[in-house]
Amino acid sequence: MTTVSIEAKDVKHPSAATRLAAEARAAGSAGGAPDARDAEAAPKAPAARPRAGRRRRHTPAIIAAVGMLLLWHLVVVVFSVPTYIAPTPIQVLQVFVE
Repeated sequence: MTTVSIEAKDVKHPSAATRLAAEARAAGSAGGAPDARDAEAAPKAPAARPRAGRRRRHTPAIIAAVGMLLLWHLVVVVFSVPTYIAPTPIQVLQVFVE
């Protein structure tokens, strides 16, 4: 394994120091045995529960849709809107089921 040291005073830009250090690690571990730094750079395993993230992502949309249906139903019932102007969501669902 090749050892390369980079001093902060030799590099003027911090991102350049990071890049140079990464290149030195890659060059040093290319032909040798893996070391602890290679384990840090290894990609992480996927989450154990990918459905939980999907569920968490869709929950606000589902809550908003149910809320809109409830609001629609309440407005039609409370203000006694005639069915031919605005039926309740339940009446609309019944027509789709028929």
